[in-house]
Amino acid sequence: MYLYPYPRRRYGVVSIIEALNRNEVLALMISLLALAFIYTGVFSLIRRGLGYFIVILLLTAPSFLIHELAHRQVARHYGYLARYVIFPSWFLVSLLTAFLPFFRIIALGSVIIYAYVLPRDVNVKIALAGPLSNVVMAAISIFFSRIIHYPISTYLYVFSNINALYALFNLLPIPPLDGFKVFKGNVRMWIIAFLLSLVFFLLTT
Repeated sequence: MYLYPYPRRRYGVVSIIEALNRNEVLALMISLLALAFIYTGVFSLIRRGLGYFIVILLLTAPSFLIHELAHRQVARHYGYLARYVIFPSWFLVSLLTAFLPFFRIIALGSVIIYAYVLPRDVNVKIALAGPLSNVVMAAISIFFSRIIHYPISTYLYVFSNINALYALFNLLPIPPLDGFKVFKGNVRMWIIAFLLSLVFFLLTT
């Protein structure tokens, strides 16, 4: 979590992304489209068409937006200025993985907190807010997928898988992911959250 700088003299794709970051809503929408594209994958998009991409977009929208807004709202609850920004380098690397058959990186951006120092417990709570929101959505959608009939149950099942995967990936203890911040601040809390996300991922795979 740190103050995001806006370099003044850059050119090309990076400068365009940095310009987008001046509008948080636009940055979120661009990231959402990129996330759906990455999750769909280039080969699936070619094989299944635009309709499949739109379905994935609708399923990933709540997963992504609630995740990021959870980070932001918890930070603001503690009195910090927080907003979502795209990380140009990670955004481009993540997009490139859409061309790979099995491997994906989803590190498009993050909620940035404007503070010199964050208390450890507050940092852990902010970092956990996003993945835990995905775990809650995965649990709710799994429950309703068992009591609602086809075809809605199929969409709920896919939605739960997307949320479980998103939580599991973000809880990996590597920077710049949420799991790295949680692991540094509270290892026990990280283990509980990671195992919880892993259980829901296995239930939906």
